[in-house]
Amino acid sequence: APTRVAGLPAPVRQVAAGDCHTGIVTDAGDLLMCGWGESGKLGLGDEADRTTPTMVDRALFGHDAVLMVACGERHTAALTEGGVVYTCGRGLEGQLGHGDAENQRVPTRIPTAQFNNGRVLMLTAGKRHTVALSEEGHVFTWGHGGNGQLGQGSAEDLLSPRLLEPGRFGGEKMVFIAAGGDHTVAV
Repeated sequence: APTRVAGLPAPVRQVAAGDCHTGIVTDAGDLLMCGWGESGKLGLGDEADRTTPTMVDRALFGHDAVLMVACGERHTAALTEGGVVYTCGRGLEGQLGHGDAENQRVPTRIPTAQFNNGRVLMLTAGKRHTVALSEEGHVFTWGHGGNGQLGQGSAEDLLSPRLLEPGRFGGEKMVFIAAGGDHTVAV
């Protein structure tokens, strides 16, 4: 039967579930993580498992409030209210978007320049890839592309966010994104 999670510091705004970890964003903009800590995907500076929701230090987000969280198989992406993207966890296929395949044990900022200096409004994570939607309605993808889930017209992995050409959407402005294990949807 469902069990109520007790002891959260504020009402919950949003929840995301990965394969073996969970992210919780409160109305106050705090991020709490729990589950399997392998690869540092909980963003708590280590690889320890957490059986109860544990707060990620807001200083790691430049003291900005977190708006939403997305959990992949072994990585986590967080979006602040200022439209800035942070990622942590496994980076092997580039899903963290930092230009390398290194793991990150704490949330690490992706420079705004990677999103054409646009503000990101929404994030989603697949098994080993990440997708962002900008205020302009542009979609950016990065990470594992082996099944074409990045929508870039190839099966290559991308280590940094890359804009999906707006022409792929007939010039329409995208307003919503979602990702599953090895696929992506833009509306």
